[in-house]
Amino acid sequence: MPCFMYKDKILCYLWVEKKTYDPYMLMVEGEHLKYPSLEECATAEMKTIQFDPEADLPKEIVKSIVNEGLELYRNGTIEAN
Repeated sequence: MPCFMYKDKILCYLWVEKKTYDPYMLMVEGEHLKYPSLEECATAEMKTIQFDPEADLPKEIVKSIVNEGLELYRNGTIEAN
């Protein structure tokens, strides 16, 4: 599972949905993110965004979500090591 970290904390990972095999990105601290395309998960603090498996990844959307997630650590909303 491709996992992306920031200062020893998991920021997000990429995976595929078990039933449909659609790719998605999960943001570990998603509860703090306000990006409209993110959907809540069964675990309250995480959010996901699903992608069309037939299309290229929406680079600007992914970049925006990841930058918003990184800012949580940079501004102290979430403690980073």
